[in-house]
Amino acid sequence: MHTLNQIARIGVALAFMLIVLAPLRPALAGDDVAFSRNVSITNEELSSDFGPSVVRAFILTSSADPNCLVTLGESNNAVAGTVAFCGVRTPSLYGGKPGVLVTVFFPAPVVGNLILTLTVHQNGAQRYAQPVACSTADGC
Repeated sequence: MHTLNQIARIGVALAFMLIVLAPLRPALAGDDVAFSRNVSITNEELSSDFGPSVVRAFILTSSADPNCLVTLGESNNAVAGTVAFCGVRTPSLYGGKPGVLVTVFFPAPVVGNLILTLTVHQNGAQRYAQPVACSTADGC
């Protein structure tokens, strides 16, 4: 059984570890740019190239770094088998500036009033613009 003195020492040691190991400020991608951003996707971003079960959205970040992450958030069309991925693109949108293309494959056509939130991150991002539909013709 531990004495009160031993428990206090353990508590102080744990508190010290939390202070040392915990970041003092939120992680930032740049000086004033959030590390990641939640974005909202609607039917506006349905793919004209791949049909009514695929969403493709370009997010201007001004970074060409291929390291990106995307995670699914809340949706009114949450269906098992939905898959999301991202990749760097430099489409004709925004004059060929780079950013992240997010693609979401649903197992069936999406609802008519789609609401989907995603968390997006790209290394070196200088901003996270609003998502816009991006087709193969645009360079996506």
